[in-house]
Amino acid sequence: MKWLLVACIRSYRALPHRLKRRCLFKETCSSFVERVTLESGLRSGLSAVKTRASKCRPGYSPYYDYRIGEWRVRLRDGSVLSSPVLADFVLEPYHTLMKAAGSGSYFAKRSDENKVILCAHISILT
Repeated sequence: MKWLLVACIRSYRALPHRLKRRCLFKETCSSFVERVTLESGLRSGLSAVKTRASKCRPGYSPYYDYRIGEWRVRLRDGSVLSSPVLADFVLEPYHTLMKAAGSGSYFAKRSDENKVILCAHISILT
């Protein structure tokens, strides 16, 4: 029966990219579920589908954790993901903003929860 789930995953992967959303994780959801299914069986694979589907794009907020010096993402359910787990495109804009902070076009403000809030300097041309 696990081969039925694996066949569904491989069929999903064959779809054109414009029909699929980009995955939040470095190991894509379909790769993760396929690996778990092949290693542990159908029941574990279905559990992995449920777990990953609930964490995939439920709404997230990136923040910079000063204690460990890296960007992290807090999901709506309260769980926190660190940068090694996340896909590069998720945090790329925030790394760019931090680099720009040195140039003066952005400034960083530290909040009470050891998060950084980036605020843009907006200049209106008249």
